[in-house]
Amino acid sequence: MKRTFIIAMALMVCALCMAQKQLPGLTYGSEPATLLLIVKHYTPNADDKVTLKYVSGASGEKKSVYNDEISTTGEFRTSVVLSYTQLVTLTFPDLEKSVQFLMTPGKETVVTVDAKLLNDPNAKKPAWTFKGDNADFNKDFANYGDKYSSRNILSQLSGEGLKQFKDKGIADYRATMLKMYADCIAEVNADKRLSGVYKDYMKTVYQQTTATAMTGCASILAYANGKKATDYVMPEDYWNEVKDWNLFGTDNALYTQYVSSLSEYASSMNDLMNVTTNTVPESFGQLAKARKYCATIDNLQVLTPEELQKVAADCPAFEQEILDKNAAMKAMLEENARNPQFVIKSIPEDLKGEDVFKALVEPYKGKPTLVDFWATWCGPCKAAMKTIEPLKQELKGKVNFIYVTGPSSPKETWNKMIPTIHGDHYYVTAEQYDTLLKQFESQGIPTYVIVDHYGAVAHKHIGYPGNEVIKEELTNKHLGYKKPDIVKE
Repeated sequence: MKRTFIIAMALMVCALCMAQKQLPGLTYGSEPATLLLIVKHYTPNADDKVTLKYVSGASGEKKSVYNDEISTTGEFRTSVVLSYTQLVTLTFPDLEKSVQFLMTPGKETVVTVDAKLLNDPNAKKPAWTFKGDNADFNKDFANYGDKYSSRNILSQLSGEGLKQFKDKGIADYRATMLKMYADCIAEVNADKRLSGVYKDYMKTVYQQTTATAMTGCASILAYANGKKATDYVMPEDYWNEVKDWNLFGTDNALYTQYVSSLSEYASSMNDLMNVTTNTVPESFGQLAKARKYCATIDNLQVLTPEELQKVAADCPAFEQEILDKNAAMKAMLEENARNPQFVIKSIPEDLKGEDVFKALVEPYKGKPTLVDFWATWCGPCKAAMKTIEPLKQELKGKVNFIYVTGPSSPKETWNKMIPTIHGDHYYVTAEQYDTLLKQFESQGIPTYVIVDHYGAVAHKHIGYPGNEVIKEELTNKHLGYKKPDIVKE
């Protein structure tokens, strides 16, 4: 009996140790997460501002709590409504540092930072300490995250690091990547300051980073050797070592850079490796389903009655968010149908060369015009459209806004999207779109061209430069505008 009891206790201790080496799955809830920040050796400063950044809901909207109520003793308390466990970012300017750590709905996290230790390179103990859930992980992530990160691998694949692949082949590249991974893991494991949970987490980070870097093998070798990516063909055994890694299936994956599109990354790696073993953690299921519903709505579709009935069962933590989002989209689409603020226009399909752009801008002489080259699948294009919306409202009636895309944007998707993009829309041929981008030496989209009152190109930007720049260029009548000798009425 005594021996049985000892064995049972040993098993319990082992189980506890194993549990302490794993990060938890996602905890969902609607109760606020609270934060108490304690700054030791604090010097009061009237300009001090604390910012806590986090992600709100399933749609991934980034939010901030901005507060200056810091006590004279250096304490700051706030709360945020988190839908699920996540990494948040705390910025305290007086310390000239930002720090990331895990917070959970309904739980309190106590963060203590010693201002004297923070900037002391010879400090014998960590500057940041934590109390609450995941305290060991948070301590290591806050204090040693800069030392141990995916950059330890990625930084060796750019700049001078590319020279190591000169005159090398695929087998050499794979061996180099696996050695980088092994070296990084060995360095983490040798650091006695780190907890088991953080070491296990960094194993996942380095595995994900290594696997991602290995997908770029052909491109990197081609760049390093002045060849084409098609000159390099991966052999069947290329992924043999990586196939045994659980890249996205452990709870560690919920707190890495890949969490925003975890299911998509897992599916993509399965396709590349020709396996089905890359899965996602069970606790990610509710968030994944909620994101799928949100994506449907973001693609300008309202949920069907059948889908609405399933929301509560599939993702209860996000039910109200999804219902509100769906109702708002339905109202917007109905308003657009009643009061359309977009126009579909066209130019002859047989136009070629410089005649293509001339035909686009000819109808708009008399006012400045912003020409936006975009695509339905382009994330930066869509993000810029949201950013510029207030400026479009401000300049309504004073400036023309035209949007140009081509067949890489599916026509059905384009038709659904443009009602929310107020302006004139052109869907040109693939040849015409390629001609336009080459004309403005564009290496990518979004590309913006500003045309003056007379139809002459005044400015060009690859990537959105910001509302202030665009407003200045559209409203400053002397900036870049050249009046022709003869103006035809």
